[in-house]
Amino acid sequence: MNNNIDTRLIISFSDIIKMFYQNKSEQLDVLNMKGSHCKILHLIYDHNGKTQQEILKIANITKSTMSETITEMENEGYIYKVKGTVDKRQAHIFLTPDGKSKAKFIDDCFNEYCAQLFKNFSPQEINQFMVLLGKISY
Repeated sequence: MNNNIDTRLIISFSDIIKMFYQNKSEQLDVLNMKGSHCKILHLIYDHNGKTQQEILKIANITKSTMSETITEMENEGYIYKVKGTVDKRQAHIFLTPDGKSKAKFIDDCFNEYCAQLFKNFSPQEINQFMVLLGKISY
């Protein structure tokens, strides 16, 4: 491993995302949704139409948790599933109009949060950060 990598910074970078859902919880409370549903709805907003398995991998949660969350969100009217045409076992997840509206609200809040995080960065520094972030592989 490269000794120049400060792993504490990587951990704190991950914590920044978690802090969004904690710090903005009052703002997100108007949605009257579970915090876990907000996170998954926000994820689906960026990956609308992906399969449940693809979303599971991106979210990095267990299959049973994902299944339970998807079922709850479907029952609440935020998402709907469409069986795959090639593989009928694959369900593609889409946002309903209500789900899109709530996800857009979450995304707008997240964009405000990110703007606040980068308020002391120049446009060039933001651009460089985005380029470097795009190079991260996992």
